[in-house]
Amino acid sequence: MNQHSRLRRALRLLLVALVGIMPTAGLLAGCGKDASPTNPQISTAPSESFEARMDEIVIPSLDVMTEISRRVDAEHPGADLREWQEAMWAELQDLKSDVAAGKTAMIGPLTNAEFFLLLAAGKYYTAMTGWASWRAQSEANTQWPGNQGNTKADAFRHAFWNELMSKYLSVGWAQAYATAHESETADGNAKRMDLNNNAVGRGIYMSNSSKSEAQLVTITKNFSYGYRNPINASYPFLVYFAY
Repeated sequence: MNQHSRLRRALRLLLVALVGIMPTAGLLAGCGKDASPTNPQISTAPSESFEARMDEIVIPSLDVMTEISRRVDAEHPGADLREWQEAMWAELQDLKSDVAAGKTAMIGPLTNAEFFLLLAAGKYYTAMTGWASWRAQSEANTQWPGNQGNTKADAFRHAFWNELMSKYLSVGWAQAYATAHESETADGNAKRMDLNNNAVGRGIYMSNSSKSEAQLVTITKNFSYGYRNPINASYPFLVYFAY
């Protein structure tokens, strides 16, 4: 899939994600709320000028994207979405220079689809999506210590991650972003496992939308898990293929 096709796919996912988004105010101090019922400014896509300038930047990892967004927000308080995008772009240009000079390394970059979703949605979604990823990993380490790859811990992490994005952003955003996260992964057990567990996690949230985070942790840990190898279908339970 070429860059233009990835962008078009990302934009279709974003349009789905923006339906019904209702972010909860005050979850992250200073992160802003670029797209919300009370602040409806939202670009449905980065402008074509961004697409044409992709060779100017490197696509960072989610944690680096989140860190840069926080720095931009602190340096440009009150910036609108377009101003935030331009400031982010400048920071990513500097990051590319640092990578080229060997001052920093790029580990685990976002997929193109993830990057364009975050760039189009703004600082609130970037901050909350980054936080949800960190929170899910932290809780998985606590609840299922040990091997985190393709195990029950991994299944829990993906489900809880989707529950958090659904709870604090929207189910639409969780579906769009989690799908974008897998968009450059080759088909196989790992991808099928993650897509299945993402969907199960969103289902858990929709059946328990009034529950607290702590309650969702308990529900998810006590949910049905099943070992499958190969993984060749969608399952109503959390699936794993390693111990």
